[in-house]
Amino acid sequence: MLTDWISLVSGVASVVLSSMGAIRKKPLPQWAWWTAAAICFLLAPARIWTTEHRRANRLQVILDQQVNPQLACTIDQISQSASGQNSQANSVLISIVTLRNTGAPSAADSYSLRVKLLDGSEVSGLLLTIPERLPITYPNGFTRTLKSDQALYNKTVTPVGHNEIRRGFLMFQLTGLSPARLSAAVKSYDLYVKDITGRDTSCTRMPDQSGPKTNLSFPGLDDSD
Repeated sequence: MLTDWISLVSGVASVVLSSMGAIRKKPLPQWAWWTAAAICFLLAPARIWTTEHRRANRLQVILDQQVNPQLACTIDQISQSASGQNSQANSVLISIVTLRNTGAPSAADSYSLRVKLLDGSEVSGLLLTIPERLPITYPNGFTRTLKSDQALYNKTVTPVGHNEIRRGFLMFQLTGLSPARLSAAVKSYDLYVKDITGRDTSCTRMPDQSGPKTNLSFPGLDDSD
């Protein structure tokens, strides 16, 4: 506290009082200096608390990064499959999802999808297992091959490290929602991810009726034939 008091007296207070003396063109009375010293003495504890509070906040952020996972997801791409997975009553969605972690290492073990429709209703997606190799075709004619080792749920079985990214495929079936109705009535896609500590994160993507863009690159994802 003594150090902070000296710093205030010799710093701000000294500059202010010296400037006042220069303006008055005569030295300030002794009581002005003692008053300033007393005010600085009262302000010193507040300055100490503010400094320590900021230091504690910085340490808490560092501790959270070392102890608590901070997962965040992004739906890079999502579209219907025009392959045989679809039927007149059900739709199948193929998504590319990125999972980032800025906190402590953690594995993600739960993925779920909710599709919001324009009429206010919602349809939950059933996570499907991606086989070893699955060629698919999108409504716009674009084709790619899904592989089991590129499924995001397989890539996040092992912990996602601090400042690490995992990207992979997720495939969902929408039971009772036909491809035609999905195309006409979808409002948004909401993905929910839960890690092994029970922490949740979510991300949303608006529909892209034109289908996936063929000129996009997704580092860390192998969709070659």
